[in-house]
Amino acid sequence: MKKIIELADTTSANNTATQAKKWLSDVILGAKKLMYFEQVAKKVTVPEGYKDIVVPYLANWLSTMDDTTTEGAEVTATTMDTINGVTLTPSPHAYSIVFSYHALRINQVNLLDAARQNLMYYYADVVDQAIRDALLNATAATSTARGRQTLFGGDATSKDTLETGDTITTDLIAKAKRYLRSTTCRYWSGGTEGISSDSKFPWRPEANQPFVLFMAPEQENKLLTDSQFVNAAEFGGREAILNGEIAKYLGIKLVVSDNTASFTDGGASADIAGHRLLLVKSGVCGVIAWGKEPQLRIVDFPVQLEKRLILEMAYDTSALHPDSIVDIYVTDE
Repeated sequence: MKKIIELADTTSANNTATQAKKWLSDVILGAKKLMYFEQVAKKVTVPEGYKDIVVPYLANWLSTMDDTTTEGAEVTATTMDTINGVTLTPSPHAYSIVFSYHALRINQVNLLDAARQNLMYYYADVVDQAIRDALLNATAATSTARGRQTLFGGDATSKDTLETGDTITTDLIAKAKRYLRSTTCRYWSGGTEGISSDSKFPWRPEANQPFVLFMAPEQENKLLTDSQFVNAAEFGGREAILNGEIAKYLGIKLVVSDNTASFTDGGASADIAGHRLLLVKSGVCGVIAWGKEPQLRIVDFPVQLEKRLILEMAYDTSALHPDSIVDIYVTDE
């Protein structure tokens, strides 16, 4: 097989197509190692010829069922109206890097390989951030409807009331886990936390759908310098390790990602920096629908004496079960 640099010396359509497939495989495999939020999302594919896809989900358990107690009587049927669905419409996204033949000939740097690396990093980053944003924007719980729950570090009741020292703690992780496990759904209104009249799923961590807590390096540092955490956490192990996973604590996989959402306007003076951590149940918290999985083309364009690398894809993201998400605001210091 030709080396990557030799692409600059050929205009063979067959060789270029073959190399594009190899490159695409490299880009996707490399990107997978850089994706963190993508690991917890459900993946679906829109069939060819369709614009949308509806992802069904069980909105809730039946709260009551008709009970037939008379011997010999026809059993009364209960209407099951707890199935819901989220509609996703993948939109196209394409990126291109272009090199002139002259630049490829005279440059000692392997420009094509550098372009492949850039496409890999950008593809991983843009898709991962799209999934993160879908989770952050999941419908929040209200007084009458379950949804995404929110916690704050320290004794804060909003981002504006955060103070220096309202950092991540082992107690806060335990509290967030309780919020996921409980049927009670909590919401915020005017700085006061209340209990919704709509109960939520009592989510449980499972081997194939574990609880995952996303944090930034700042929170990792806080935990690794906390003896209570270090003494109780599990480092390593034989089970599958997620990208970015540093430890397991209280049955929760802890993942460090640079894409953890940050803020710099916390506190009363709007000058406190922090991050929004996400505790989720993987596989049910969000979904990504692919209309077109990534395709890489390497195209010679002799009219302009250049070679073009084009990455094309189409996708959409959405939260799936908002009540399987706990949004946690903490300060960095």
